Amino acid sequence: MRDHYTPPRELDPGADPDQDEVDALTPRWGVRAAWGTVAASGFLCAFAGFQMLIAVTFVDPVLKIVPIAHLAVGAVSIVFALKIQQMRRWAAIAGVAASSLIAIAGGVWLVFAVTHGMVSLIGALVPFGGVGGAVAAGLAIGPCTRADAARKRLFAEDEKALY
Repeated sequence: MRDHYTPPRELDPGADPDQDEVDALTPRWGVRAAWGTVAASGFLCAFAGFQMLIAVTFVDPVLKIVPIAHLAVGAVSIVFALKIQQMRRWAAIAGVAASSLIAIAGGVWLVFAVTHGMVSLIGALVPFGGVGGAVAAGLAIGPCTRADAARKRLFAEDEKALY
């Protein structure tokens, strides 16, 4: 963030002209919160899937997909969280989508599980983790977009300097 009490960089002869781009590439608290909550959401989802895999015997063959889907979506969400940490815009958007999927599917599964007598604390936390991850990743889209633009400008300047 720029300090509004200092003179503009063009008035300071010793200022680094690329400092604004470097500042845009530095993850702030919002991006750190986003990757943490998306990773936590993915971990909760994967852990709930692992718990179902080892503790529940499904009679209906269609329901056997549920723990595997939980594991897969949780693992993918953790990968998106790691890319959000690197301030990639596509990862923030994908984090919103994955966390929303976790929240919706986790909520539907929670209602189904509770009505059929399967109560789990981890399963009850999954929808809330998904909502938190979706909100935090949504808030990280703006800084990640600025970081992508700064990365693009720096690469363009680097390409011009080489030729």
